[in-house]
Amino acid sequence: MSGEDDPKAPKGRRFDIEGDLVARDKIVHNHGPNADVPERWSPPPLVGRYLDWLAARRVGVDLRGVGGADLRLDLREVYVPLSLTRQRREDGPRAKHWLDPCEGVDFEIAALFAHLDACRHALILGHPGSGKTTALRKLAQLVGDQALRARGDAPPVPTETSGDAALLPESLGDRSLPVFVRLRTFKVADINGSLEDFVARELADVSKDSPRPLDRTLTAALWGHGQLVLLLDGLDEIADTDLRAQLCDWLGSQLKTNRCLAIRAVVTSRFSGHDGRQVRLDDALFARIEVRPLSPEQARVLITRWFDEASRELGNAFPRREALARAAHLATSLEDTRFADRRRAMYATPLILTLLCVVVQRGHSMPENRAKFYQACLEVLLETWQRAKHDDPSAAPSGAARPLLHAEAAIELLHPIAAFVHESEVREQVERDELIDRIGDRLDELGHTKLDAEEVLEWLRKQVGIFDELAPGEYGFFHLGLQEYLTALDIATVGAPAIDRLAQRFADSWWREVTLLAVSFPGRGVFARLMDQVLDVLRRRDGGGCGPSLLLRHSLRLQALSGQRPARGLLQSCPGAGDPAG
Repeated sequence: MSGEDDPKAPKGRRFDIEGDLVARDKIVHNHGPNADVPERWSPPPLVGRYLDWLAARRVGVDLRGVGGADLRLDLREVYVPLSLTRQRREDGPRAKHWLDPCEGVDFEIAALFAHLDACRHALILGHPGSGKTTALRKLAQLVGDQALRARGDAPPVPTETSGDAALLPESLGDRSLPVFVRLRTFKVADINGSLEDFVARELADVSKDSPRPLDRTLTAALWGHGQLVLLLDGLDEIADTDLRAQLCDWLGSQLKTNRCLAIRAVVTSRFSGHDGRQVRLDDALFARIEVRPLSPEQARVLITRWFDEASRELGNAFPRREALARAAHLATSLEDTRFADRRRAMYATPLILTLLCVVVQRGHSMPENRAKFYQACLEVLLETWQRAKHDDPSAAPSGAARPLLHAEAAIELLHPIAAFVHESEVREQVERDELIDRIGDRLDELGHTKLDAEEVLEWLRKQVGIFDELAPGEYGFFHLGLQEYLTALDIATVGAPAIDRLAQRFADSWWREVTLLAVSFPGRGVFARLMDQVLDVLRRRDGGGCGPSLLLRHSLRLQALSGQRPARGLLQSCPGAGDPAG
């Protein structure tokens, strides 16, 4: 007899009886909870409300500049599993360096917690646009889906073509809850508070437009639940190096407190944002994970899924046959030998490749270098608005009888503003009123005196999508890479004074991507002037000789990445420098 047939049997239990059911001669086999009928989780009310809030949020990928609309594609449909690998230290008590990632140990984000060894937390490092944030959001989706299933809900089933994962390692309980946190909002005052206080403020901010915002009481309930996966995104977006270093120490201390012992944390950062010296998370707590560049096959899959999903969202405006044809053309173009040397630097990251899809979808040809790529992205965003306005005048902002800026004029407006923001070494904290004043001053300089600065800001934010409100009342560019490109353009436009200032910041990680972009502008003379000034810095710092200078290594790497010939003065002064491409 089976216990499942007995109405008096405990629910959720399964047992079998052998022998005489009446007499004493019988053997009872108790199999524990019924494997076929898993026990449903009934979370406390506030924890359940947070799970409802997660379920209502559509996790997706933003599409700016496509078809005159701001679309959001479903992450389940367009996500391409990124390859991650564990970084390990050299053996020995005096080991100071991290070894290159070992071959054959790549894994996907769903298996992250199975590759941390003795560490409880993870630090995911990658180059700009490598997909760190997207991978973190994917992890949030996977953890959230698992919790919903434990409660008895049924999250959307991934399609066969999406390649979506629904697996998490056994080391992560099925009642774990993801909490996505933007580290760029971390302030000096937060050092004096707790991790719970910081997360509470973040949840309140991201949910402020919800019918039932997530208040401090709910955060306390989450902390009481304990099984949280804190997804801390963008360590590198804290521009102040000292504050970044303090956060690392503070976070390590917080995670050791009794209130946080059940928490798992995952931090993302550019390599430049975590140097392992001044800015360093505890190696005993955080395993270092590296995001691999997209392989040619991954790039092709991403392109195909992107165009397929874009055609589904746009409908008749972008027929699927046309979408797949453009996808095939782009994928084939990337394999052309003309782009072989540049593919790794320009198109081997999901962000860059996704933006390239937007450029090609709008009918542009594939850009030849970094500067032309960002130029094309800006033109696509701005042209989209112009076309939308022409096709549907009602789409224009109020007062649109006044002329809007063409793409070239808009870029002229933006690059000094981006330089100002980047000089401040922040990605946000530009207050709305200050930004309006700067836009107004720049419009006057360009002769657009009839345009209203506030209207232009709203156009750039709501219609074009270049600006985002990154914090209440504080604005910034929608991606740090765009801010860096426009800053580089400003340096190339201003010329010698700006280039000389850039040379003084040559070893500063905050300015590294700006430097790479600045030297990629053809015919501007940035590279030669910059190398001359860097050489002066080298001579002053190394007493007239080069030696094993960090600046020298950066100089030679810059020459190799930019495709420029080595500066004669640099090599003459440093005869042992060797081949910059090596």
